[in-house]
Amino acid sequence: MEQEQEDGFDACCGCLCCEKNFGPCLGKGGLAGWKRFEHRFWQHQMYEFNFYVYPKHLLLMYAVMFVALTTLGVVVVVGETQVVTTDRVRYDNIEQCDVGPMFSGVKNCTVTLTLEEPVTSPTVFYYGLRFFFQGVRTYKTSFSVQQLRGEFPAPDGYEDMCDPRITSGPTSPPEPFATQEPDILLPCGVLPFSIFNDTLALFKDSELTDPVSVSQTGLTREYEVDDLYLPGPSDGGYTTAVNDFITSVNFISWMRASTFPTLLKALYRIEEDLAAGTYYVQIGSAFPVSEFDGEKFIFMQQLNYLDAGSNLYLAIVLFVFGGLSLLMVVWITFALLMDKRRNRYEEAPMEVPMEVPMEVQSEASS
Repeated sequence: MEQEQEDGFDACCGCLCCEKNFGPCLGKGGLAGWKRFEHRFWQHQMYEFNFYVYPKHLLLMYAVMFVALTTLGVVVVVGETQVVTTDRVRYDNIEQCDVGPMFSGVKNCTVTLTLEEPVTSPTVFYYGLRFFFQGVRTYKTSFSVQQLRGEFPAPDGYEDMCDPRITSGPTSPPEPFATQEPDILLPCGVLPFSIFNDTLALFKDSELTDPVSVSQTGLTREYEVDDLYLPGPSDGGYTTAVNDFITSVNFISWMRASTFPTLLKALYRIEEDLAAGTYYVQIGSAFPVSEFDGEKFIFMQQLNYLDAGSNLYLAIVLFVFGGLSLLMVVWITFALLMDKRRNRYEEAPMEVPMEVPMEVQSEASS
């Protein structure tokens, strides 16, 4: 026992193990110190910190919010004025570009984009679809995460996530798709299988001999390239064409399902300055849209100093919340002023005389 008492904390099996070793476990103060702590704990006498919010604190908070939100809104609006963009040119309604309700072959055509003024780099070339509801849950979740990560062999049942496009059907899969045992489309799912497959090339002249220098650098996010879309092994059915397809910028951009029925996808980043004038887009049209009354269009847009395109809606949201913050500042200030006026003219409470018992009065008179 003496050895156990000398060893202190090492002498017991835990602070609540037994009373005879309780003192060494608790260290200085022993059991009496623990009793005092326990008493304060159960009587709610522990140390505490209370932050009391007064109207002046709210007034300061809303004032700071008003200044910050309004400043950000002005920054966004100034950036908006620096954005130069072309008109959105629809091309599915052009006879040479119309592939009909079902794909029957690539249609080649040329459309023009006009810049009203010269722009400095960077500029982004976009394609878009209208009335294409990519955000439908059963559509945007129809793909296999394991397949796109290059995992082989994949866990059992992974193909169920690709329903209803699990196999290519009785025909062989189109390029660049392949087949994975047992007869599973690679990559499977409606979202990958319905990828936008029009080809778009930008030129400076009508003879289509002077192409605009473009790249796809910076159009993907780091986590997408490093974690989500990875090449797979050849023994798992991952051919070179499949791996290039899964890791391509076009595929990664398409897999970011849009919430709205009008989707915009960045296709190229133009790093050279563009002069004002007409530019020509050579199109290999292969994506049918007439079956669902959709539309296909293209346009170019310069990025501003925030490295972003046109986003006037963000400025509107910032100004709206800044205005609400200003209203709160006015309302709290008015409430404080009225409260001070009311306290200034408030009458002092009347003193009510205290009744003296009869016994005390008789004793005092005697």
